[in-house]
Amino acid sequence: METKNEVDRTPNGVTEPPKQKGNRLLIFGGIATAIVVVLALALGLGLGLGLRKSSSPGASPLTTTTPSSTPSLSTSYKANPADYVLSPSFNTQAANTTRYYTFNLTELPDGAPDGVAVRMLLINGQFPGPLVEVNEGDRIVCQVNNFMTVPTTIHWHGQYQNGTNFMDGTSGISQCPIQPNSTYTYNFTFTQSGTYWYHAHWSTTYQDGLFGPLIIHGRDEPNYNVDGDMIMMVDDWYHDFSLDLLPGFFAPGNEGVEPVPDNGLINGLNVFDCDNAPGYTCDNSTDSYATFNITTGGRYRFRVINTGAFADFKISIDNHSMEVLSCTVPSNLRLFKLMELH
Repeated sequence: METKNEVDRTPNGVTEPPKQKGNRLLIFGGIATAIVVVLALALGLGLGLGLRKSSSPGASPLTTTTPSSTPSLSTSYKANPADYVLSPSFNTQAANTTRYYTFNLTELPDGAPDGVAVRMLLINGQFPGPLVEVNEGDRIVCQVNNFMTVPTTIHWHGQYQNGTNFMDGTSGISQCPIQPNSTYTYNFTFTQSGTYWYHAHWSTTYQDGLFGPLIIHGRDEPNYNVDGDMIMMVDDWYHDFSLDLLPGFFAPGNEGVEPVPDNGLINGLNVFDCDNAPGYTCDNSTDSYATFNITTGGRYRFRVINTGAFADFKISIDNHSMEVLSCTVPSNLRLFKLMELH
């Protein structure tokens, strides 16, 4: 695949996607006025307790920053939570059309989703990335401008790409990486429906912020009669840039010993105890937990997407029932218990 060189744009001149409101589908019923969802990783108490990555022979030393008494960390990149609530005004029965998006990929040296500063990669200056919402049969034209210092591609997770495999975005397999200061345009038609996501597919870089939700409304999708339709992205989070962790992961004798997450995020948000981040710049004074605003007695659909690198998640809402509508692998439905969770 060819990439056009010398992108003549500025990262600040972002062409934003249309402001639209949006793998497993869940409905939670009878939820209180507002909730904060608490997650526990399958790996136990690794979240938020300051567990560090284990050192190993051959691993390159991690770069850390000296704590500052008055740190000033970036916050403007944090996505508006309302962007991940699907709007009931989106016409799911509209005639098929072409939907245009522009992704400007940039770097941020001091992002801190949970208060701990780390180098991040952003789409259109935000984390997580913008919602892509379409109807089954719609065509997407997405121009990706790479202003970063690392190569990239965008993979449309879960899409079969029959006849358009060169739009799959798998680096080194279906396309060459989009080099720094280059651009590439993805152009294909969605033939499936459901809850998906998109993410970078060069090395480990999607874990640094290059991902977002992809919602494809089906033409024959049933009416679930819900009071709200919300996206919940969950991912394991690390206080080091992913490419800095890679040498230790691949060090001889260290195969299969994954880095331990420092925290977990819901829609890019959480709060970390700065006392457990020695050697890192940390300021959690402006951080918050993910909150979903709902009405008592209502019925809500949560589209849960695991955007993490390694971790499995156990998700529950205290004292509320949960019904699974669908999951990535239908044969695994037996793993879910349709019951009251306490």
